[in-house]
Amino acid sequence: MKKFRCFTIGNLLALFLIFACTHFAFAGEYSYDTGWSAGDTYGSCKYGLLINVSGYNKTHGIFKTLNSWVEKYKSGHYYYYEVYFELPDDGSEWEVFGQGYRTYHNERYVDGKSIYPNENSIPCSFNLTVNTPGSFSGKSIGQAINAANAAKTAADAAHTDAEAARNLLNGSSNGGKSLSSTYDRANAANSNAATAASRTWDSAEGKSAATLSKEARDKANAASADASYIRNTQLPNIANDVSSAKTSAENAAINAGEAKIEANMAKTSADTAAIHASTAANRAATAVDELQDATHGLVATKSKIDSTYTKAEEAKAQAVSATNAAQNAKVSADSAVAELRSETYGLSATKAKLDTTYTKANTAATQAANAASRVWDSTEGKSAATLAKEARENASSAVTAANNAKASADIAVNQTTYSGQSAAYWAYVASVNAGTDTIAPTIKKVQGQNGATCTTSSSFTVVITASDNGPDSNLRYRAICDGFDSGWSSSNTIALTGLTSGPKTATIRVSDNPTTPDNGNVSHESFTFFKI
Repeated sequence: MKKFRCFTIGNLLALFLIFACTHFAFAGEYSYDTGWSAGDTYGSCKYGLLINVSGYNKTHGIFKTLNSWVEKYKSGHYYYYEVYFELPDDGSEWEVFGQGYRTYHNERYVDGKSIYPNENSIPCSFNLTVNTPGSFSGKSIGQAINAANAAKTAADAAHTDAEAARNLLNGSSNGGKSLSSTYDRANAANSNAATAASRTWDSAEGKSAATLSKEARDKANAASADASYIRNTQLPNIANDVSSAKTSAENAAINAGEAKIEANMAKTSADTAAIHASTAANRAATAVDELQDATHGLVATKSKIDSTYTKAEEAKAQAVSATNAAQNAKVSADSAVAELRSETYGLSATKAKLDTTYTKANTAATQAANAASRVWDSTEGKSAATLAKEARENASSAVTAANNAKASADIAVNQTTYSGQSAAYWAYVASVNAGTDTIAPTIKKVQGQNGATCTTSSSFTVVITASDNGPDSNLRYRAICDGFDSGWSSSNTIALTGLTSGPKTATIRVSDNPTTPDNGNVSHESFTFFKI
């Protein structure tokens, strides 16, 4: 139970010294009812109590001697002891230990005088756990130990990361793929990507192979469209026009043949008329001769002759015109036929040229399609130039990642050392700088060998179980009983000798200083057994 009371000047001074030295918060008063008798109200039996109280802060690892005092209280016909002690309000869990001796004697009257013979002492102890209010301020060895442990954990993790980084660097943990090998391969990939990029790029025109192929394909498609237009649209029209021209020429030839026939007929008629005219002329000459010889019918005969001659001349002129017209028609027909049969500009030559143009256009379209397919990845829908660029960028990213991995590995390695010393070394320095060890060993158990509680011989063996915040190998053990003192020993098993009959109390001590145990942190424990 926690209590507060008014302090004397001495108590206040003691508290001031505690505050100044340990930086603890305001101290609270606590009590422990021992249940130990201090005597009866008749004064026939009196007890004394000499006890020291110490405390161990389990939260922060601090051991200190506590300010304590003893008071009596009455219950019935007896007085009992209650131990008071002070703890700082530091929000911690304290283990409180009380160890000392009780003295007692019975009052007797000798010659009318009161005396107290048979004075005896009995070892006594108590321990309890107290949780204090408030909060802790300042630094403690527990915090230093936690910090050192955290530093060690961080150092171990950094060491592990450094080992992993080193394994990655030399390739032992990733199939032999070291950083240098990865870097070389990344450079090779970058070089190959640059070569691939250069082979799919025309620096003269500043265009990629995909672009040039696309242009060639577009031109081939345009040529194919033109050829299709010529083949499907213009050729039928030209064929129709040629067919019409051929029909016209054939009709002209037919007309020219008919005109030639008519001209031949006209020539025949003209020849016949000429013959007739010649006959008529002969006859006229005969008639003239006859008229010159005769005197009758000359004028009439001359008039008829003149009329006949005139008609003959007209018939002759018509025959000449018909002959000229027929010859002109024949020349035109021959020219038309010659033009249609020409090897350079004729119908067959025009058709052959159109066929050649169509074939070449189809070939160009096929070659353009092949060129386009060879620089295009239909799976990814990307051109060769794009894929080469991506490969180059990925290679560059690989180089960057490799360089970053190396930098991270270097940082990890550097983080495990400082000023040429390891993280473990600096953790040790932090522990040392936090202050000297003030934590006493913890005595966990004291018992007789094999669990014995009594002995019939003059010796008794005790077994001590203890632990410390440092190596247990540093612990030293000591046992004192009656006039026996074992001295300090590294063995936790001690034989007590020279025992006399009766109840025995052995004081057990454990120190954490292996060199000078008396100068170390020492824990005490009492153990009672019987010599029969």
